[in-house]
Amino acid sequence: MAKDFQQPWKNVTSANDEASAVRVLAEILTEKEGRAFVSRLERKDGEFCIEILDRNLLCRLRLFFTLRRLAGTHGRLPDSMMIVEKIKVEDEILPSGGGSGHMGHTVVVRILRTAATEDLRNIRKHFCREAILRNSLSHPHVLKLMGVYGDMERGQFITVTEWMVHGNVMDFIAKNYDLVLPGRLWF
Repeated sequence: MAKDFQQPWKNVTSANDEASAVRVLAEILTEKEGRAFVSRLERKDGEFCIEILDRNLLCRLRLFFTLRRLAGTHGRLPDSMMIVEKIKVEDEILPSGGGSGHMGHTVVVRILRTAATEDLRNIRKHFCREAILRNSLSHPHVLKLMGVYGDMERGQFITVTEWMVHGNVMDFIAKNYDLVLPGRLWF
């Protein structure tokens, strides 16, 4: 039986403030039938929904850029990005700065190597900005950043990402060199 979204939609259009409307709209959009309902809205309701979504998307972008700027300025990441549990490194860290580890499941551990003469404060700021950006990426062909590990105050810059089951991209290309270009791009 299909869920009726008419009443929740009335709550969106009659909300006293936009934040309440956005909360109800977000609840509707979490379900497949809700997304289908919204896509069939009549002109006036559809335009209303477009404006709410547009304003909130712009707000999210502003929040993201502000977060990235603040992380860089202060050289600090949100607690939600910091990994506090122990990571058991299972093999030697490679000269390239990578290796595998285990924290309940296999992960990739990448260590940013720095020279003793480099300005750690400046490196920490750049690292934090890039970690925020990397954390925002969501694509099937980009490994998810699970978090950051280490003591950045003392120059330990370590990222932890998902494990690529079939090896890294360079190994794949080396093993499958005879693939034609489209096959190489869509592995």
